[in-house]
Amino acid sequence: MSAYPLQGRVLFITGGGSGIGAETARRAAAKGAHLALVDVDGDAATRLAESLPSAIGIGADVRDYESLEAAAQQTVETFGGIDIAFANAGIEIAHTARGVPLVEMERIADINFTGVFRTVRATLPYVIERRGYVLITASLAAVLHGPPLSHYVATKAGVEAFGDSIRMELRHKGVDVGVAYFGFIDTPMVARGKSDPILAQFEAEQGQNFIGRTYPLSGAVNGVIKGMEGRVRRVLYPRWIRPLMVLRSAMPRFLDRAIDADLVGRLSDALDERDLVTGDATDPSREFHEQLLAEKEQSAI
Repeated sequence: MSAYPLQGRVLFITGGGSGIGAETARRAAAKGAHLALVDVDGDAATRLAESLPSAIGIGADVRDYESLEAAAQQTVETFGGIDIAFANAGIEIAHTARGVPLVEMERIADINFTGVFRTVRATLPYVIERRGYVLITASLAAVLHGPPLSHYVATKAGVEAFGDSIRMELRHKGVDVGVAYFGFIDTPMVARGKSDPILAQFEAEQGQNFIGRTYPLSGAVNGVIKGMEGRVRRVLYPRWIRPLMVLRSAMPRFLDRAIDADLVGRLSDALDERDLVTGDATDPSREFHEQLLAEKEQSAI
């Protein structure tokens, strides 16, 4: 029997409408949990919630603290409290530091980085009340700082540090904090990133390896569920991330030597050419963000 069974627990999940968040909701529901699925795509969250026995879908944007606060209050009004806050919402971009469009740079920081801060702040009073658990999604990128994901890497390293720090702040209140590290997982976000023609060419030239391989969603979610039930400090999937964490101080130098410098140079130049000269019509991530997120940005003006 798990130390912290999910039966009857209330889970608040951002990014709950797809990917890891959605599959976690399905697995937790099967264990008898109550779910608040929070997503900028409120329709997707609601559709999933309607398929589960005890769940609500809430449209909220992690860039908007008031919407998160309202989502937390709605969760408490519906289920009586919050036991677990899973700060999981995130996006991907593929740009260099030189060529990144300003809107994309600010957007990824506001979602992946300060969006986690807002989620934790909005839910923490209720989690403390129940001496519950907070889980923050970082990434393998918090350990391996590889190109051309400089902005994504920075946000994930930042939320890892945030999780490690608040773990000490909250332990005297009976709250445990975990940080999740995932490689490339079979989710819509990873599929969008890998469909980028420039990145696909880079991957083809680099050759397949265990780090760049896409791993099944089920493995990541197994780790999340076990992590919640054990209130663990670290959720790691695939498992080979653990030895990398032990060796992490050597990782920057290792990557400098392991990754073909000429290949990275050509990749960076191709991304800059697209961003600064020809336009970003072939950037599937930017296209998705404009469709889903720019609409929200405009409505807030």
